[in-house]
Amino acid sequence: MKKNEMLNSPFLLSLMQINPDSGKINDVFERLIQKIQLHFPKITCEVQLFNHRKKTFKTYFIMNQALITKTESLIKTQLLNKTEILPYYSTPILDKFYFPLKKDNQHIGNLVTHGMSDPEEFNQEVLFATHFFIRAIISHEKHLAIDSLVELNDELEIIVTEKTNSLLKEREANFHASKMATLGQIASGVAHEINNPLTIIQAKVLTMEKKLERKNKLDLETVEDLKKITNTVDRIAKIVKGLKFVSRDGQKDPESKVNLSSLFQTTLEFCGERLKNNQVNYEINLHGFDYEVEVKETQIVQVLLNLINNAFDAIKDSEFKWIRLDCVENKGKLEVHIIDSGLGIPEKNIPQLMAPFFTTKPAGQGTGLGLSISKTIIENHMGKLFYNKESKNTDFVVEIPFVRKLKLDVNLNHDIKAS
Repeated sequence: MKKNEMLNSPFLLSLMQINPDSGKINDVFERLIQKIQLHFPKITCEVQLFNHRKKTFKTYFIMNQALITKTESLIKTQLLNKTEILPYYSTPILDKFYFPLKKDNQHIGNLVTHGMSDPEEFNQEVLFATHFFIRAIISHEKHLAIDSLVELNDELEIIVTEKTNSLLKEREANFHASKMATLGQIASGVAHEINNPLTIIQAKVLTMEKKLERKNKLDLETVEDLKKITNTVDRIAKIVKGLKFVSRDGQKDPESKVNLSSLFQTTLEFCGERLKNNQVNYEINLHGFDYEVEVKETQIVQVLLNLINNAFDAIKDSEFKWIRLDCVENKGKLEVHIIDSGLGIPEKNIPQLMAPFFTTKPAGQGTGLGLSISKTIIENHMGKLFYNKESKNTDFVVEIPFVRKLKLDVNLNHDIKAS
């Protein structure tokens, strides 16, 4: 076929209506094969694509008006290696001809025709069609490369995010450990300096009480005064003990079984006076039950104290000030709700609440590590720390496993609330 005739060929004009650059190789192959078989009714054809790495080839052909694909082993016979024969080569079966598909001088497949008795009659048209198949293959590989690049980019972003979070957590842990070590040293020194004079005061009060008793001068008013001194000394001793307790890093402590009521009592020894002095009402609802938990006591007290202090900082200037600890059992786990009179947290801040170094407090009043560290501690106890968006008041929830449920002593419940 001459060049002018080929350009005006209805077959080639119909091929030009197909976009081989869509990237959808199956769709393009199906339409190209259909066009060939439509314009040359005596011919059936198929496309072979080689995968030299896997030593296989994939065949595309039309059956019952649908594109079928199958994969077979690539046996390097003389037939498949006969790339030097152009523009086509035949098999011993005379009506089967192979039109090589070449890309970058590599033999990547064949357009195979069946029923062509004399290829010279329209081999130029079929050869022209092979260019459409090759363009479709190149477009497909390009789309695969882009998809692969996008996928790799997404994976890289995930890796960078995970590494960044890991570094932030490591930085947070180092900061916390350093702070705890410093506080521990200070607390130890303060405890030593305070406990010595306290011991002397306690001894002097006892001596004074005995002397007055021997001289019959121990009246009721004096007894009350000495009792106030003793109670104050005990309170100072308890504060010093508490300072040493909360300032130590309990990360290496072994887990031990302790009652939830005991954890509350210890926590309120550190913050109860502050709440009273600022007219903040606080309430603990155990609903008639106590719970035995297996935890690192120091760490859990630190978490509860942090959440109560956060609640206090948020409501201390409010007209109505209250904090409530509400304990409920939910799906086999223990939930401790730390609720305050605040009306919740702005929606925009909720996703960042547990992020390291995020804080809404004024400069110098918060590190942004309290909630993040608390979350890590609770997760290490196989639990969860989360903000309850469903509550009308500000509500943080500590969820941890418990060992067993106990009937709460009524007197113990009263002691916790009155401590």
